[in-house]
Amino acid sequence: MARYRILIVEDNEINQKVLFAYLSNKDITLTLAKNGKEALQLSRENQYDCILMDIAMPVMDGIEATRSIRKKESIKKSRIRTPIIAVTASDPINNRFIFKDAGFDDYVPKPICPLNLKKKITQYSKIRF
Repeated sequence: MARYRILIVEDNEINQKVLFAYLSNKDITLTLAKNGKEALQLSRENQYDCILMDIAMPVMDGIEATRSIRKKESIKKSRIRTPIIAVTASDPINNRFIFKDAGFDDYVPKPICPLNLKKKITQYSKIRF
């Protein structure tokens, strides 16, 4: 039985497959949301150990979704703060203040380096690979 839960929020099928391939592990349950709106709903219904959030998505982007998740966490003061890591093709250096302001803990640039991804997840969550 899996000990950890990761929510992957990504609209691109290739990126979904890459993330699932990098993170598939008997100790981890991976859940997919294809946009920020789905991510909000899933985060209301479930507790995740980490959320990997794409930035540019249809329906609701990752910045708006992260702001909404953080707002709900602040209202529910007893809830644990879920680590949210941006997974982005946009220039993370120039956008790091926007990401921080939205409530992201960190970011991983695309194309994704699996070692960097796992390092960031381990840094901000209790998940160990």
